[in-house]
Amino acid sequence: IHEHVGIFKNYSADFIEILDVQFPQRHRLELGGQRSQKTEWLSAQVDGKTLKVTNNTTRPILIQSVGTGDKEEMINVVAAARETIELYPENLTEAVRLNTRVVRELDMIVPRTRCLVRHRASSYKQELIPEIVFDLGIVLRGNSLAEARETRLRRQLQANPRSALAAVNLGAVLMQRGEYDEADQWLQKGIDARAELPDNGRRARMLLNELNRRRAKAPVYLGSHQQMGSNLSTAVHSVDDITVALAAHTLRMFF
Repeated sequence: IHEHVGIFKNYSADFIEILDVQFPQRHRLELGGQRSQKTEWLSAQVDGKTLKVTNNTTRPILIQSVGTGDKEEMINVVAAARETIELYPENLTEAVRLNTRVVRELDMIVPRTRCLVRHRASSYKQELIPEIVFDLGIVLRGNSLAEARETRLRRQLQANPRSALAAVNLGAVLMQRGEYDEADQWLQKGIDARAELPDNGRRARMLLNELNRRRAKAPVYLGSHQQMGSNLSTAVHSVDDITVALAAHTLRMFF
């Protein structure tokens, strides 16, 4: 489940149309046998054991992971506009690929049965909110990929308890699974050691802000109903059983 913010335009019995959504589009940069590569979004250069990544845009870019050969290493740091970040992944002698999220503004048409809508305000000020644009989403229980990542990160922290990057990434995985208390502890640990993080703790602070937003909006269960807070139009039994009220001009979409 992911959250997006946009301006409501139109709706039908089956769909909702929203405008000016700042969407985190996947973008992969592959160096192949080259030592440097550039796109309109970012540039990457291998310099010895260092991978230098430059954000070529005026908006933040989320660097999710770096792949070398058949290995994929979670990075999860944010490069600010025009910023260069240095990373130190293993096996830089092999082909390198960067998995990122870049911010694109687009209009969306989404099925009403697959979204939950909150009123945000009667008027809308266009602004970039990285915590929402790059939100982690919520994974379903039993997600094998999330469980494997958690196991791998815990092993890394057992081997190196002072790894700030592993601490932040474990906090992110736990937050996706709704384990907020332990996630808070690991994110705080990463922030305390922010000097060791490639982005000086920028992404860790964003994740902590997102965690606090989720706690503030956490569902309160009343009998068999799930009440999502006073700013929600209706109580719901499940994500697929939602009646959407469209009184406000600006909507927050969850799907």
